[in-house]
Amino acid sequence: MIQGPVGFDPAASEAGFRIFGSDFFAELLMPQLADRLQIKAPYMRVHLVDLALSPEIDLPDWVGSHPVF
Repeated sequence: MIQGPVGFDPAASEAGFRIFGSDFFAELLMPQLADRLQIKAPYMRVHLVDLALSPEIDLPDWVGSHPVF
């Protein structure tokens, strides 16, 4: 805080972040975002998370779930 902001170089950044959205959102956003990141920030990682609230049901092993309430 005392030194001020540190410079950010997207071309060298290995940062990762998550975007929460639906499948529809993924189809609209992710192709263009992936193309742009490949050029401007090739080492960054983006994970799209599809979040759904549903009643307790049996899910396949590859689906992660956590009780909310």
